[in-house]
Amino acid sequence: MRPIGFLTILSIFIISSTSIAQASNFWDWFITPDMPNFEQPYLEDGKNPNHAYWKDDTWTPETWIKNRGNAQIVIKELYEGKIIIKQYTEGDMPILKVGQGFMNLSSLDQHRVATFVDYVYKVTSLSPNGMFMLYHWETNKPIGIYTKNGLQIQ
Repeated sequence: MRPIGFLTILSIFIISSTSIAQASNFWDWFITPDMPNFEQPYLEDGKNPNHAYWKDDTWTPETWIKNRGNAQIVIKELYEGKIIIKQYTEGDMPILKVGQGFMNLSSLDQHRVATFVDYVYKVTSLSPNGMFMLYHWETNKPIGIYTKNGLQIQ
């Protein structure tokens, strides 16, 4: 058998000491916790529908209007932030084309934007089956629908 050289032992010692320095405790490398904390690893867990997350939300469209002065200022800021790109109709169907800013929002804020647009333009209250479609700005394909029951994103 060949003897282990001094450099080999030294390199093993250096590698192991730098690895241990990254841990908060020497034993963290050898002993794992009994039960990892998986209470809520994500904001939205996928088991509950999105509407369940904001059932206790006290936000109303009037909140944004009160903070900005009037609804037209809020709509203008939604356009400037590339949250809303365009509003139009195809036949009888109202379309809200949303931009990258909308896609970057949380589902709660996406719901708020759609609710605000409905509040301003009263789309869902103008007819018994009032609704509008949300289209992606780049692909020009539908990504969701807003009805009196709320926003549904595909």
